[in-house]
Amino acid sequence: PSNIAGIMTNETVAGLWPELNLPGQILQLAVLLIYGGILMKISCQEERYRNAGICCFLSAGANVLLTVMSVRVAPGWTLAVSIPAMILSLVGEYNEYCAHAEVTRDVGSDLSEKWTRLWKWYIRMYLGLFISIVIVWISSILGLLLALAALIGIFVVSVLKLVYLYRSAKRFREYSDSESERAF
Repeated sequence: PSNIAGIMTNETVAGLWPELNLPGQILQLAVLLIYGGILMKISCQEERYRNAGICCFLSAGANVLLTVMSVRVAPGWTLAVSIPAMILSLVGEYNEYCAHAEVTRDVGSDLSEKWTRLWKWYIRMYLGLFISIVIVWISSILGLLLALAALIGIFVVSVLKLVYLYRSAKRFREYSDSESERAF
């Protein structure tokens, strides 16, 4: 749903079909709130999930504020909210990846290491995206190529996150089943 909302609110799509923008923003807000709630629910297993959940809720609030500001306020002020919101989002992602790595450590160190490695790739892709913005001023072609590579990398990391979430859930189910069998 988050990716669908991202497509619906994309500037190009919103330019072609403006009626998709508001439903996309509502879907994006709902996804953030639901995901934040899930993270808060599992925070009893690892404290960092609580921090990630709080960041989700604050990001949702920032998105609402940005939506309202984009209609009524000068673009410079939206940047003043966008940058802290982006940093908040990164802090939330960091806490989530670290929590996933921590809770999977006992049921599979390989999976824990994958979560740690995935976080490093996540941050590298976003740094590449920011660096591409600077490089565009020097060489537009090189900057655009770097931005494209970073965006493809971000997409790959997002897909891997879903794969690792699935594998983590599967590993915990298997672990739970084996613990139940040992109890008998």
